[in-house]
Amino acid sequence: MRGRFAAVLVVTVLVAVAALVLAVTVAPSTEQREQTDDAGRVGRAYERDLTQSIDDLAAYVVKRRFENETKYQKLYEQVTARMDAVPRIPKTGTTAYGREHSRDYRTAASRRALELEPFRAFVTRLKGEVIPRQKFVEVGIDLVQINPAKLLEGFTVQFSGSALRTEVVPAYRKVRKKLRAQKPGPADAELARDLERYANDAITMTREGADDIDAGRGFFFKFGDKPDTLLTRLENTQRSIAVEVSTLVDAFDTPPGS
Repeated sequence: MRGRFAAVLVVTVLVAVAALVLAVTVAPSTEQREQTDDAGRVGRAYERDLTQSIDDLAAYVVKRRFENETKYQKLYEQVTARMDAVPRIPKTGTTAYGREHSRDYRTAASRRALELEPFRAFVTRLKGEVIPRQKFVEVGIDLVQINPAKLLEGFTVQFSGSALRTEVVPAYRKVRKKLRAQKPGPADAELARDLERYANDAITMTREGADDIDAGRGFFFKFGDKPDTLLTRLENTQRSIAVEVSTLVDAFDTPPGS
């Protein structure tokens, strides 16, 4: 009987202790409520600052796009630096308890990543697609704008083809090497093949021309309309890149706070 009474007493004490613990958990102290309120105020103030910062970032993207024109690498660097400068939610004036138990603080803390997601998608597109494609176009333009006559200024080429071998052929080879280092996408694959073919033909023509001059035969560079045709295609590609970037930027050109 006494054993049963002792067991009941122990169980009663344990239940009472559990209830006390539960009561403490459910009902925070005045100090804890104040900590939660403080964190909530910090969170709400941060949300206002974040909204303004994101609006400013969007306006910055639009402004820098039109300032940089085709300098997409510079645009990428400027925008990523500005993204890094978007403020993070402060911990000053809060406690660990307050931050954990304030819904306003937790919500505000999660907003930065969400607000920056469109900008991350934008700079990822710049780095992964736009910048490599623009670089490909720039190398292509460098290729078709090689001017053998300018490279041969100051050289006597009437009786020796040496200058063609030392000045013109290396110029084409140098740009062809850069062209081969590019990674054009499917949309530019045909243009890339045509540019390399043009470089190969120019090198072959120059070497054969040097041999002709050495043999006392006349030689003239005959490119036809190939450089102009390729340049037009490159310029069209450049315009399509600009349209793509403008379309991406248009998504940020919205009224502040909208």
